[in-house]
Amino acid sequence: MENKINYLTKIPVLKQELDNLEEQLESEFFSDNNPHVEISEVRNFAYGDVLNIPTLISFLKSLKNEGATHVEIDYHPDHQTYEFTASKFRISTQEEIDEYNEKKKKYDKITLEMQEYQSKIDALRLELFK
Repeated sequence: MENKINYLTKIPVLKQELDNLEEQLESEFFSDNNPHVEISEVRNFAYGDVLNIPTLISFLKSLKNEGATHVEIDYHPDHQTYEFTASKFRISTQEEIDEYNEKKKKYDKITLEMQEYQSKIDALRLELFK
């Protein structure tokens, strides 16, 4: 018996970054314009920059108001930002399922052809060094 496949459609809503996290943290505690604040940690459990919880909740509510039902969060350590990709998920229509399956079939066919070509290239490369 074949397993039934359930399909969801992911509709992108928006992509947005929360940045200037260090400055936000500093301004939360200090009113002067000190360019640098050292943070002494008793324990370090995570890698990343901190987000103020009320700010994060407010931001997530704004994404929800835009129609998002789910969010992906990526951290970018090189410029200290969190990138949020908000999406709306729903059960796929039959038309979307058919379109997805056609694209997947084409992708699988092309991938197999590429693997065959790569095998031929590898065999020819070995011939060069015999």
